[in-house]
Amino acid sequence: MIPQIREASVKDPVDALLSAADLLCSDKDYFDGLIDELFGKHRIGVAPGVIGLPCKFLVRLHPSIASRLVRRLFLTSFGNTTDLSREQVENIRSLLAGGRGNRSLSLSGGKYAGVFAGVFFFSIRNRPLFTEFSGEKTEHSERALSVARCLNREFLVLENKENPTLIISGEKMGQTIEVMSENGGKRLFSVELKSVENPAQVVYNNRTWYCPVREIRDVTVRKYDSTDHIKPAGSVGGKPLRRFLTDRKVPVEIRNGLLIAARGTEVLWVPGLVHATGFTDEASCGRYLDGQGIGKLFENGAPPICRIKIIPG
Repeated sequence: MIPQIREASVKDPVDALLSAADLLCSDKDYFDGLIDELFGKHRIGVAPGVIGLPCKFLVRLHPSIASRLVRRLFLTSFGNTTDLSREQVENIRSLLAGGRGNRSLSLSGGKYAGVFAGVFFFSIRNRPLFTEFSGEKTEHSERALSVARCLNREFLVLENKENPTLIISGEKMGQTIEVMSENGGKRLFSVELKSVENPAQVVYNNRTWYCPVREIRDVTVRKYDSTDHIKPAGSVGGKPLRRFLTDRKVPVEIRNGLLIAARGTEVLWVPGLVHATGFTDEASCGRYLDGQGIGKLFENGAPPICRIKIIPG
């Protein structure tokens, strides 16, 4: 066709095609750089090994940019875009605009596009999304204690039929107590109780809680129960823990096995999420000091502090 076009046209069509190719390459470089910038700025860790993008951010974009970001997320999730057709991209954009609530769309190859807590992501069917094994296998379950990660938060989750309870008190200070499986007699996790006497011993992580020693009485480390309630430190009132977990977008699949510390039905600490007394990080330590009317932890008159640490497997 090119020789015929050349005969009918004053200009050589090859020059026009080369010019168009140059413009398209320039446009591609611009879009690639823009997508890299937007993806890096807005990417969110949904779960272990799963990256997502906010739905509200995507639906506000021009379709050309939103479609490219969907493809970029697919490439990051699976290493290629071979199975992602234009029709699927359009279906995904409809999924993103589908309103509130968690939802999903099946894709080829056992993959799916999902929305959780307003964040869009890709994953594989029949693969646990939020939990990863971190403990010792028992006779009656594949996993004893799992670490669940959701939207950059970490939880400790007991699997299947494991339902241990451990009562801790000030008399057990200085001990590391092993919690055993009732079924198989194997260790599920340990709880370390230690008196904290200087700032060097205060090390924050998602599995450590600091509180006055006087609060460590009849505290039970156990699974979540639907009757539990929580009054977060610094809040005016409390609410049922199940409602609190819903408000904080904690997935249902995590809740039933969630490891907590409580006195009766009064929840004192949910590792990685909330506490009712004491402190778990630098910000909550500051609020704790204000509430105690002291300037620092170890000054004269400050109440003795206990460190409670969960050690998986």
